[in-house]
Amino acid sequence: MVVAVTRTGNVFFVGDKVALEQLDVKIQQRLTLGSERKVYINADARAKYGRVRDVLEAIQSSGVERVGFLVDQRKQLSLP
Repeated sequence: MVVAVTRTGNVFFVGDKVALEQLDVKIQQRLTLGSERKVYINADARAKYGRVRDVLEAIQSSGVERVGFLVDQRKQLSLP
């Protein structure tokens, strides 16, 4: 399961926009359907830390303890 946080603070769960207050419920619904008990957070680098923290807390309140962060590696510029 992937939760995305945009730079504007919007939260998406498995591709659907959700209210932060509903995130834990949505995760619990997926868990009852047999999803793996692990959630990945894909946060835009420009997203506010407080918003990402709130998302992490919502994930933890759903009962999921295994949380990973997805990161983009920026291409390194080679200088002559």
